[in-house]
Amino acid sequence: MAVTIKEIAKKAGVSIATVSRYLNQNGYVGIDSALKIKEAIKKLGYKPKNVISAKTELNLIEINFSQINNPFYSELYEYLATILQDKGYDCILHFAFCI
Repeated sequence: MAVTIKEIAKKAGVSIATVSRYLNQNGYVGIDSALKIKEAIKKLGYKPKNVISAKTELNLIEINFSQINNPFYSELYEYLATILQDKGYDCILHFAFCI
């Protein structure tokens, strides 16, 4: 019997909607949830029916900056994001405020 997204959601501890967004690459899925879903898919042996529309790879890079108001950082992020997108990666911009 085929593995369902309901089973994946239960195994990963996330909602069915989150699994659907992950599989269809449509909408936001947090990195923690994405990693749990990826692991559940692997353990359950999920095989998508429509291989073309179901992308299960997570190509995500987090870029950390302490500030973005400096033009150097915003230009650097734009440059990095463009290069990484050309190579099939998505970027997350994260601010690590130092006090």
